[in-house]
Amino acid sequence: MGRVVDNAYDERYRRWYRDAAKDYDDRFQGSFAELQARMIVDLLQPRGGMRILDVGAGTGRASLPLAQASDAEIISMDIAPEMLRKAREKRDQAGLQWPAFVNGNGRALPFPDASFDAVVSIRVLHLFPTPQLGAFVDEMKRVLKPGGTLLIEFNSPFAGFGWVFVRELSRRRTRGKDRHYLWPQHVSSLFGDMEQVQVHGFWIPGMGKLARSNPRLKDVLRFARLRPPFGFVGDKVLIRSKKPTSP
Repeated sequence: MGRVVDNAYDERYRRWYRDAAKDYDDRFQGSFAELQARMIVDLLQPRGGMRILDVGAGTGRASLPLAQASDAEIISMDIAPEMLRKAREKRDQAGLQWPAFVNGNGRALPFPDASFDAVVSIRVLHLFPTPQLGAFVDEMKRVLKPGGTLLIEFNSPFAGFGWVFVRELSRRRTRGKDRHYLWPQHVSSLFGDMEQVQVHGFWIPGMGKLARSNPRLKDVLRFARLRPPFGFVGDKVLIRSKKPTSP
């Protein structure tokens, strides 16, 4: 694949995550991170002999739990070198062999066709407008082996039965950072050529604050994972699919 010319979004997020890398993990601690990591491992089922690519790996939110759960070969790729340096520090502190790290652009993955048994991308594609999503997803499919598993996270427009819109309006006014959503019709347009497509949901907005407000309510976290067909009720939507073994 030839080099992709960066667009305005690439430049924006390269700068943003360069500056955010130092304290990025401080915003994603506690039950959310722990439960999400457990869900990713459960949906991918990593094991020795597998080769897994994490696209937009950041500080290792998916890569490190996958490495801790198995002997799989894991490659973490991100557009921001500063985020990868943080992930490397965390890997070394944990005494893990994997992941290895690659700086690159998700719209032109620097890997041959059919290179990986699984490809995962968490907390990345909500940053880009819908017309740009196909380029990312197509590249992930390209490097995935036939029969391999693809797991991609998006934001849901129906999170908390629509409450998410109030939160996002406030976020944009205070932080000025784009957020984009996966609507049901996008599932077929992005994954129509894949098999066993499943829509899983994760986290209902306000769940963390509710659980922290009263120790007796901590049990509410068991509802963090929403299985099909209730995936779109979750704040995050994780699409799991399989690449066909034959054309």
